[in-house]
Amino acid sequence: MSKSEEERAQGKEKITLLDTLFNVYYNGKVDKAFMREEMENIIFGGTDTVITTLQWTILLVASHPEVQKKLHDEIDVFYRETEEINAASLKKLLYLECIIKESLRIYSPVPVVGRVAGEDFKIEDVKHAFAFIPFAAGPRVCIGLRLAYMEMKIVLSRFFQRFHVEATQKIEDIPPSMEMVLRPTKDIYAILTHRQSV
Repeated sequence: MSKSEEERAQGKEKITLLDTLFNVYYNGKVDKAFMREEMENIIFGGTDTVITTLQWTILLVASHPEVQKKLHDEIDVFYRETEEINAASLKKLLYLECIIKESLRIYSPVPVVGRVAGEDFKIEDVKHAFAFIPFAAGPRVCIGLRLAYMEMKIVLSRFFQRFHVEATQKIEDIPPSMEMVLRPTKDIYAILTHRQSV
């Protein structure tokens, strides 16, 4: 909250959900308890989607040994050369980011958007078959986007730093369940082998 207060004092106005919440707070329409609850909703609201994405990502990587090898190589170099894990250093994990994005493309954790366009719209008469917007876009983009990517990069990089994963099931034998969050319909099992530390 203090960062938002500083920005407000400097006259930096943004049009985000957080700024809208802070404006309501500063205008005395809600109290600190309400703000605290909203912040908790923002932080914890993405838990199911992140966990589900982690499940699918681990299964996808385990199902493609050549991808896992390349990921292990990137992670080994990253942890050898990185002193502090933060938002800036995590940007170096480019291959891992590609893996996460591909997992999100194949198994979008929120498969249905609750908004409907007034009419279909095609850019230059082409509808892109591989459109990728797992966090939505524009002014209604998921406010947890950066946090979700950071969480997933930290968890997956530490996980694959420590383990080699062997799939015991074929990914096509685990269809997703269309609920609020796209969950696996069956439990996912894998063989974990501890790797030599970096």
